[in-house]
Amino acid sequence: MIVKKILNLVLSGLLRLRYRIHWTGLEKIQDDGRPILFLPNHQALVDPVIVMNGLYPRFSPRPLADENQLDHTLLRPMARMLGTIVIPDLAVSGRSGKEQVFAGIAEIVAGLKKGDNVLFYPSGRLCRTNLEMVGANSGVTSVVHELPEVRIVLLRIRGLWGSSFSRAAGIPSFFTKVRKHLARLPANGLFFMPRRDVYIEVVEPEDFPRHGD
Repeated sequence: MIVKKILNLVLSGLLRLRYRIHWTGLEKIQDDGRPILFLPNHQALVDPVIVMNGLYPRFSPRPLADENQLDHTLLRPMARMLGTIVIPDLAVSGRSGKEQVFAGIAEIVAGLKKGDNVLFYPSGRLCRTNLEMVGANSGVTSVVHELPEVRIVLLRIRGLWGSSFSRAAGIPSFFTKVRKHLARLPANGLFFMPRRDVYIEVVEPEDFPRHGD
C-alpha cells in the first residue's frame, strides 16, 4: 500500500508537468460499497495512467491490459501490484487467444463479485480518429450478462488526440515517447514544459443496457 501511494504521488507530479487535467462529475460518483465497471474511451496510450491516477485512492480500479502492452521489464511488477487483468491481443494471437480472453472476462466478473472495481476500455484499442463511440462491445456485454447489477460509470476523455501518445501521427510507442519527453525537461526547464489540457467527464448512466432490457 505504501509503495502504491508513493508511486501515485510520483505519477501525479510527472503528469502535472505535462498536463492540466480537468475532471467533471467524479464528485457525484459515490463509493457505496458496490463494485464499479469504469468504461473510458481510449484517445492515447497515456490516458490509462491519467485515469488510474485520478481514481486513486477512492476507487483504485484494477486495470485491464493486453499481454503485449506489458512486455516490458518495468511494467510487469507494476501490473502485478495493481492487480492488472491480462488478456491477449486477438489481432496478434488470433483464434488461439480466445480462451485466454474468456478467462480474462471470467476474472473480471470474479473480481467484481468480490468487490473490486475494474477499469475496462470497451473499444479494446486506441481510437483512430478524434471521435470515438464508447459502446458495449462483446466483452462488456459478457460482463453485464453475468453481473447485471454491476454499476457502470462512463468516462469521456478529450484533449489527448493529436498528442504524441495518440495515433494521430501513426502508431505510438509508450516508452519511446516517455524518454523523449524526459529528455526535453532540461531544455524547457522543469516547470516550463508546454502543458496540454485534458478533460475527463464522468457519468453513471441510468439507462445503460442490461441483460434482459
